[in-house]
Amino acid sequence: MPLDRTAPENTKSDDSDSNNGLLSEFGSGVAHKLIAPFKGTSQLINGKTDSAQELAEQAKHGQSKAYIAGEFVGSATVFIAATALIKRAPGVGSFAPVAAGGLIGAVEPLKQGEGDKDRIGHAVSGAAAIAVFEYGPKMLVKSGLLASEKGISAALTSGVIGGVITEQANSIIQTGQAASLERTAMAAAGFGLTNAAFHGVGMAFGKGFSTLGERSRRADNAALTTTIVKDRQAIASAEMVSGKTSERGWHLVCGSGGSKAGLTSTGVILACRAAEIKLDTIGGVSGGAIPAVMAAAELPSHKMIELAKMTDFSGLLGKKKLLTPFIRERKKIDLLQDGIYGSSKLGELTDLHVKEWPAKFWTMAVGRESEVMFTKNGVVEYTRGNSQHLISSKPAQVGDAVRATCAIPALLESVTYLGRRLFDGALGRFGKCPTQMVTTHFGVHADNVIASLPVGAMSYVNKGLYLFAKYLSGNFEKDRSGLAETAGIVIRPEVNSFHSLKFLLNSNQKDEAILSGYRAGIEQFAKADLIGGQKLEAARAAGLSIEALEHYFRPVAPNLYNRNPELLRLTVRPDINLPLPVPALTAQNGF
Repeated sequence: MPLDRTAPENTKSDDSDSNNGLLSEFGSGVAHKLIAPFKGTSQLINGKTDSAQELAEQAKHGQSKAYIAGEFVGSATVFIAATALIKRAPGVGSFAPVAAGGLIGAVEPLKQGEGDKDRIGHAVSGAAAIAVFEYGPKMLVKSGLLASEKGISAALTSGVIGGVITEQANSIIQTGQAASLERTAMAAAGFGLTNAAFHGVGMAFGKGFSTLGERSRRADNAALTTTIVKDRQAIASAEMVSGKTSERGWHLVCGSGGSKAGLTSTGVILACRAAEIKLDTIGGVSGGAIPAVMAAAELPSHKMIELAKMTDFSGLLGKKKLLTPFIRERKKIDLLQDGIYGSSKLGELTDLHVKEWPAKFWTMAVGRESEVMFTKNGVVEYTRGNSQHLISSKPAQVGDAVRATCAIPALLESVTYLGRRLFDGALGRFGKCPTQMVTTHFGVHADNVIASLPVGAMSYVNKGLYLFAKYLSGNFEKDRSGLAETAGIVIRPEVNSFHSLKFLLNSNQKDEAILSGYRAGIEQFAKADLIGGQKLEAARAAGLSIEALEHYFRPVAPNLYNRNPELLRLTVRPDINLPLPVPALTAQNGF
């Protein structure tokens, strides 16, 4: 006998229609409560109430359980949104949920015959109901009925109690009679389950975000530790290269001073090479960063002299047309960001001579109340609260880092690196020669640091510009005056023929600055017993004139009789493999 499929198909159709009807009723209930605040606000402004037709339309849904459930979900959604908005208001704090309940009640749409007195009643009822939600769990915990006010059970219980009280209050206010048992039960279940669900979702999201944040912090801290450890391990490895425990590794810091710093630091670096001082790190800020990166890249000595003499510092600064974009495009003039001069040519010069980040080189720039340290192994930010944040585990572009450390606010354009606007490295809390940054980041002893900071002609205008630049960069505080305490050797070359911000220099001014740095370096190294005897006499003689200095570092062909292979390596080409040294047969110094 064939099966009759007609009945099941009809039944299935009936079930589908029934389900669609329930969903429609539920959606109508949600929509009714979602638009209620807007409708009530409009009534409050226009002095109107619900019409008889609107009341009749609502009465059609009044006995539908799906519609009532939708109303409860809609009410909970409106409440959460209102609470989030009110929390942004100053002075509200923990009372935001109660205030939200009162506000929602105050804009509840009024029915025919209701007035301002009823609106006040709705507001009080709404605030009271939310107070039960907020403080009910605490009362339950104090009474011993609940173990914790933060669990799902507390949210469910307080929701049930709040639902009962809210439904009864609304019914008495609107009809003068208590709500039926069925409607009260629906309210209790709706509010209870909704409150528990939202609380549970909040706990899940909170747990997830907390776990994610903790993982992120652990990953950042691990990467940060790795970067700093790599920087320090590089120093330890450099100290063991020669296998001589008596060979001391030094750390040269070339301070700021514009063109004056660039030239005098070149002389100091040449003095280090003449004294054959082993430098584990070479870094600098502002103008001192330019010769520092060249030295760290092992640019030969004669090339460093040639570069310092031939470079037109004024040509590295590109005058920017700020008024033209303002007039034509109405572009806002931002001197702090744009500066009067551009520094792209400075970056190009650096990248031309240094193709990749030298292992020994570091430099520093400042952000808003922080210092940013650039090294071969990454970029680390040091905040004013002494916390450390890893910005990048990879080195920055060399030219960009040098541009950033030279960016004098309002004069040279700032450099934006990974969302941070960076300025001149001399403007930070460690001052114009940040030796303390070296001891902090690399973990070296202050006695192993060599500091170079030029002195001499500096007008009151220059001093004022420096203080103004610190203010503009957000780092207006007194410098730490501990240069002598955080450096084993302090070199202060004196140049009086020009000030730091003079960039158009003649050959005599350049020669004076280079020789001043070289002579001051040699004398400080002699005091520290790092150079002596005939080597000291020859080095002093080289500082008598720029011609003598050039002759002293003139490249010579490698030969078996040269007794200074390390110095020769830095004067010829870094890629030449020299033979093992043998005792000198002549008095020739081989420089």
